[in-house]
Amino acid sequence: MIFIADENVAVRAARVLDAFDSDNEIHHLTRYFERGTADLEWITKLAQWDPRPVVLCADSRILRNKAERSALREADLMFVHLSRGWTNTPWEQ
Repeated sequence: MIFIADENVAVRAARVLDAFDSDNEIHHLTRYFERGTADLEWITKLAQWDPRPVVLCADSRILRNKAERSALREADLMFVHLSRGWTNTPWEQ
């Protein structure tokens, strides 16, 4: 399975997750899209992948924005929202 971490997840975090997971591929969004690419654009493009990736997201605004939430639903992407507490937890923990 391929996981794509959005820009609100640190690039290093995606690399660490990828290094520890031998069964899946975990990449950062910036591997495929320029930094600052609009959410609607990358959501639409990821929906065309075969197989579709799982999106790891730390941006809760994406779920509150009607257009982006609708695009996610239409894209039929599996979407995992990482809570603020997860992204602010020190690596040692």
